[in-house]
Amino acid sequence: MTNASHYDYAIDPKGNSTANKILKWIGHNQHVLELGTAAGVMTRAIKAQGCTVTGVEFMPDMAELAAPDCERMIVGDLEQLDFRTTFCTERFNVIVAADVLEHLRDPWSLLEQAHQIIDPNGYLVLSIPNVGHAAIVAGLLNGHFDYREKGLLDHTHLRFFTRKGIEDMLLTTGWLPIAWDSHRVAPLDSEFAHHWQAQPAEQRLAIGQHPDSDIYQFIVKAAPASEIGWQQRLQIRIQELTDKSQ
Repeated sequence: MTNASHYDYAIDPKGNSTANKILKWIGHNQHVLELGTAAGVMTRAIKAQGCTVTGVEFMPDMAELAAPDCERMIVGDLEQLDFRTTFCTERFNVIVAADVLEHLRDPWSLLEQAHQIIDPNGYLVLSIPNVGHAAIVAGLLNGHFDYREKGLLDHTHLRFFTRKGIEDMLLTTGWLPIAWDSHRVAPLDSEFAHHWQAQPAEQRLAIGQHPDSDIYQFIVKAAPASEIGWQQRLQIRIQELTDKSQ
C-alpha cells in the first residue's frame, strides 16, 4: 500500500502556490485530462472549477482516492498507455501534468502522443522542478547531489530539467511554450540550505545572479506548434506588454 500522505497537500484558495497558478491556467468549465492524479488533491480543485476530469494514475490505491472526482479514471502506466486506443476520438481542452514528466523515462514520447487527443484550441499545463536551483548548484560545487523523499531531488525523479531543457523538450515534440510562470524559493529556505551556506559569499553572489537561481518549479502553458498556437503566444505576449505599460 502506497503512503498517500507523501503526495498529499492542501490548496489554499487564496494562495499563490504552484497549484493555484496551474488552476488559474486550467480555467473553468474545461474538459481536462489529468496525468498522474495521485490522491486527487488537484483533481478535486479542478472539478470545483466546473471542469470534467479524466484521470490517469499508476498506483491503484491513489486512483481509488481520486476516482470519485473523475468522470473517468484510468489505472495504468503513462509510459505504456496507448493514447489512440485508450481515448479513441475523445479530445481534451486541457492536458495537465503537474510534477509528472520528471518521473518518466521518456517524457518526450508522452508529449508526442498528446497531440492525438488535444483539441485544436487546447493546451498543456505543466509544472516541472528546476534542477538549476541555486541550492542544487551549490551542492554540486561541493560534490553533492543528494536525493530526498520529496522535493527538488525526489528519489523517484528520473529526468532533470532547466528552463532551456523544458523549452527544448516541448519544441522537439511539437509544442510551443506560450506562457511561463514559476514558484520561487530562496536557497536558504530550500531543503538544501546547508549546501548554500557552505559556499563562500562571493560564490553565492555569482550563483544568485542567474535569473532562475531561486526558481523551485517552472509552470508552463504550451500549445500545439500550429498557426493557432502561434496566435495564442502572440496574444499572451501582447497582454504581458500591455500589463507592464499600465
